Amino acid sequence: MTLPSNRPASGTGILTLIVPSFRLLFANFGILFPMAMAPAILADAAFIAILPEAEIMDPAEILTPGFFLVVAAVSVLTYIMMALVILAANDRIDGHHSSLEHYLRSVLRDAVPILACGTLLSIAIAVGLMFLIVPGLYITAQFAVWLPCILLEGAGMGALGRARNLTRGHRWPLVGAMVIIGLFTLVINLLGEPLMLLAFDAGGIGTVVGALISAASQAFTYAVIAIFMTLAWRHLTALERG
Repeated sequence: MTLPSNRPASGTGILTLIVPSFRLLFANFGILFPMAMAPAILADAAFIAILPEAEIMDPAEILTPGFFLVVAAVSVLTYIMMALVILAANDRIDGHHSSLEHYLRSVLRDAVPILACGTLLSIAIAVGLMFLIVPGLYITAQFAVWLPCILLEGAGMGALGRARNLTRGHRWPLVGAMVIIGLFTLVINLLGEPLMLLAFDAGGIGTVVGALISAASQAFTYAVIAIFMTLAWRHLTALERG
């Protein structure tokens, strides 16, 4: 895949990475999607195990210590999911192939900075979203390539600062790209929602089917985002090199 090697007059080159993100996922679907799907299944299973029946709407029945433990576990699984896809996608772009074991070792090696930076960023984005959507999106764009900075260049605990430097001058195009990707994945998720609701309503084995559909939707969304983060990192580092 050819990436820009010269600094453009504006950051609009970021927007051209949207279609390649989807193309790369579909071209390597058998490799990249299962990497995202496995953690997504575990995350959905955790929520199904801890949440009360849908008829119970009392927040006290939902906001239990177990619920917050599951939320924390799901966050960790999400980071793992995206990290695996980033490593595999970057290899596919370079024409390399590594084993799942190799990717898992790489993620475990960087587990501390991934969890620390991811937690800090999640809190900052949540605060930003509380003050309208745009601040939250801008914060997300500001640090959009933090995971590739850890995984692909060894930035460690300095990943947030490194990402902030890389995205300077390109943040609004990144916001636009994230909105466009979000709309695409929203449409795809909405297409699968009727089937998921029917499966959950059926009960029994239908609950399992519904959970699998939900996990597949999440896996697709996070896989596309992870691939876009990878392409954006490669693009921005190429611009940095001039």
